[in-house]
Parts: sequence; C-alpha cells; structure tokens
Amino acid sequence: MENLTNRELELAHLVAQGFSNRQIAQRLGLSRQTVKNHVQAAYKKLAVNNRVELSLRLAGKTVEELRLRFVDAATSQQQSCSPDAVMKFPSSLNRAQTH
Repeated sequence: MENLTNRELELAHLVAQGFSNRQIAQRLGLSRQTVKNHVQAAYKKLAVNNRVELSLRLAGKTVEELRLRFVDAATSQQQSCSPDAVMKFPSSLNRAQTH
C-alpha cells in the first residue's frame, strides 16, 4: 500500500467499505471523474481489476486465499449435509484474477 498516494488510499478504503464513486464524490466534495481517476490509479498500482479485489488486497488477502477458505468451508459442510446443501463458490470470484 506504500505506493498509493494518501488520496488513493483514502478512496480505496471507501471503496472497500462499499461506497460507490458517486457517494465518495459527494462525501469528499470531488467530481465523480476525479474519484474514478484515483480509484483506477489504485487498481493499477495494486495490480487489481475490480472493487472486490481491491477490498481483499486492502485486507491483506487474495482471491485465491478466499477461494481456498470457501472450498474448505464447503467441504466441511458437505461432510455434514446433503449434496444439495453444499454452497457453490460465487461465479463473480471465479472470474477474478489472482495476484
């Protein structure tokens, strides 16, 4: 995170909290384009492609770590439940690239 500017880091944390670019812009008195530029710069510097990956990166996690935890949880659940009760890994995270 050390290569992010203070503003990029501030906006990245707001993104991780679930705020939209519009909400961040209103909250900080910035234009939506300025917010978009800062968020895109953070994506590039952190080598992520979307808000989920950005949030995970800020939390010190990767998509692959999340996938492994999910599979472990599903395996445990499968041992104690019927096959229909086993959760599937969210398809949105299957498409996310790991970094």
